[in-house]
Amino acid sequence: MQEKDLLKRIEAEPNNPEALKEAGNFYYRNEDYKKALEFYKKSLEIDPKFIKSIYNIGNTYYKLNDIDEAISWWEKALEINPNHLRSHHNLGEAFYYQNKNDLAIESYKKVLEINPHHIDTLTDLALVYYDSGEYDDAIALYEQALKINPNDPDIHYNLANAYYDSYKYDDAIVEYTSVTRLNPEDAIAYNNLADCFLQKNQHDKALEYIDKALSINPSLPAAHCTRGEVYISLNDKINAKKSLKKVIQLAKHNDMLSRYAKNLIRELEKK
Repeated sequence: MQEKDLLKRIEAEPNNPEALKEAGNFYYRNEDYKKALEFYKKSLEIDPKFIKSIYNIGNTYYKLNDIDEAISWWEKALEINPNHLRSHHNLGEAFYYQNKNDLAIESYKKVLEINPHHIDTLTDLALVYYDSGEYDDAIALYEQALKINPNDPDIHYNLANAYYDSYKYDDAIVEYTSVTRLNPEDAIAYNNLADCFLQKNQHDKALEYIDKALSINPSLPAAHCTRGEVYISLNDKINAKKSLKKVIQLAKHNDMLSRYAKNLIRELEKK
């Protein structure tokens, strides 16, 4: 619907909050957030408990990076409907953004009480647990999400990361392999497979997967770094330095990976 059609509808139905909300949605989609707020709030003058606009006002303030105000509006929506799933979910996202992980977990869990199969909440809650170092909880949620969407490479990838950080390298290998099956051009997944085999001291397999990663992206600093680490493990200082210098060349000057490579070279030169 065009802007002029929306305004005509409002003129014809001045006491219809739905018409005002639709106008707000139009401006929201066009990133005119102040105008969107104007129409959403006008709809509340007609119906102060019109939850669609209350929820959308929260979304709009979130887009404006006014997180506290967004939270207050989603909480208002929940005063009207305590089971408003999207408000609970967005509160979880906002609290996570504010590093209030306990509140984020609480909000996400309320979503799952309403809908245990809400996949966005399963994966978002898993991420909160992962960032909090609670890997077993993250793993359980990612596995649950995969039962709903078994062909999502991002879920397989995040599950693999959780297994890796739990030192469950065989499980991580299974999941990273699933990523490469679903997305054969994912160089990072091949590199991470190489890293898993490095942790298991299977150097030939590690080098094989590094070669696959670099065949896709020859300028991937992480793969050159993993190759350097493999050569360090093999006590091959010459090739280790060569690979690590490539990392420094490819990575940004102040990049964490570049600094890591420089530190590894310093340690090699001390030996």
